[in-house]
Amino acid sequence: MRPSPRRLAATLLPAALITGAVAGCTPIVNLEPAADAGDPGCAEIITRLDLIPDMEGLELRETNAQATAAWSQPGSDQSAVLLRCGVEPPDPRRSSPA
Repeated sequence: MRPSPRRLAATLLPAALITGAVAGCTPIVNLEPAADAGDPGCAEIITRLDLIPDMEGLELRETNAQATAAWSQPGSDQSAVLLRCGVEPPDPRRSSPA
């Protein structure tokens, strides 16, 4: 006995929706907040990140730490650009290692 098309659709549709939702999700980027991540200036910067229209084809990802952001290629789980607001600025008189 074959199942009715309605019953088949009722069984397969939720599975397809769950599979599509899981496949479309990108993992949260794990970052550590900087020492001064709670600075009000960081909050102002982070709340305006969605105003950046395009960053060379990279999409904004979700992070798990305050005052952080990450961008990656669409569909990639590897971040190309990381932002941590509230870090100590480097001394401009010191040269970076080669």
